[in-house]
Amino acid sequence: MEGLCCTKLPDQLIGLPRLRRLTLIGCTELAALPAVLGQLPALAHLEVRDCPIREWSALGQGVPALQALHLAGVGLPPSAVALLAVHRQLKVLCLPDNALTELPPDLLHLQQLQQLHLQHNHLQALPAGLPQLPQLQSLRFDH
Repeated sequence: MEGLCCTKLPDQLIGLPRLRRLTLIGCTELAALPAVLGQLPALAHLEVRDCPIREWSALGQGVPALQALHLAGVGLPPSAVALLAVHRQLKVLCLPDNALTELPPDLLHLQQLQQLHLQHNHLQALPAGLPQLPQLQSLRFDH
């Protein structure tokens, strides 16, 4: 769904139990991630880019099959990043262009994480416990 001026995603998404990928780009009126995400049992890849989201509580709900999460240019606050720890099965986490200044230590709970992309933020340092991510193979970072 690209460039739509929707204020929320339709509840009909629940009727798509085989939906594996959801991409939201430039949804300038989307104020919150939809609560229905946790009711999409096959959703493995979620990409949200250039949507000025203000309400992030849906990130704290488990999405059982989620393997890859891309949140780019969405104004992600550090408190929302901490909510990601519930997605312990994540293998790819991309958080570019969010003006992040720090990462919460909660990210160290993502033991399956293989790729972590943090470019184009304002990070001064990476979490001290980064070596505790045994599966990490790719790290993209600049400051």
